[in-house]
Amino acid sequence: MVMFATFFFPLGNYLVDRLGGSRPVIAIGGFLALSIVFVCASFKFSTTVFTWLFSFGMGVIKGFLQSSLLRAGWSHLPERKGLVTGCIISGYGFGGFIFGNYAQYLANPDNLEYEQDPVNGQMYLPAEVGKRTPYMLSKLAWTWFIQLMIGLIMITNYSDQRNYQ
Repeated sequence: MVMFATFFFPLGNYLVDRLGGSRPVIAIGGFLALSIVFVCASFKFSTTVFTWLFSFGMGVIKGFLQSSLLRAGWSHLPERKGLVTGCIISGYGFGGFIFGNYAQYLANPDNLEYEQDPVNGQMYLPAEVGKRTPYMLSKLAWTWFIQLMIGLIMITNYSDQRNYQ
C-alpha cells in the first residue's frame, strides 16, 4: 500500500493544480478506491491477487486524499502549514484506531478466540470470522462512501478573489 500511495501522492498533487482544486481529485481517488474495495468484497481472489488489488485501492485513496487534503488546508491557513499538516496526518492515525476496531467488530462480533491448529500448532481465528470478511469490506466501503460524500460537499480550496489595485 505504501508503494502505491508513494506513487499516487505526487500524481494527486499534480491533479489538484491541473483540475483546479482538491474536490475532483478526491472524487476520482475515492470512487476508484471504493470500487476496488467493492470488487474485493464481491469476488473471490487468491490471497496474492486480493492483497495487490486491495493495496492498490488503499494506495490510490491515501495518495490522492493526502495530497488533496493538505493542499486544501494549506490554502486556508498558509501561515500555519505545520499545524494543518499535523491535524491531517493525525487524522490518519485516529482513523486507523476507529476503523480497526470497527472492522474487528464487523468480522468478529462474537469476539471469538484464536484456535490452535492440531497439525502445525499455528493459531487461527475460526472459519466463521473469515466468512464475514466480504461483509466487513462492504460495510467499511459503504461507511467510507458516506464519509467521502460529506467530505466532497464540505471541502474547498481557498482562493483570494479580491482585486488588488
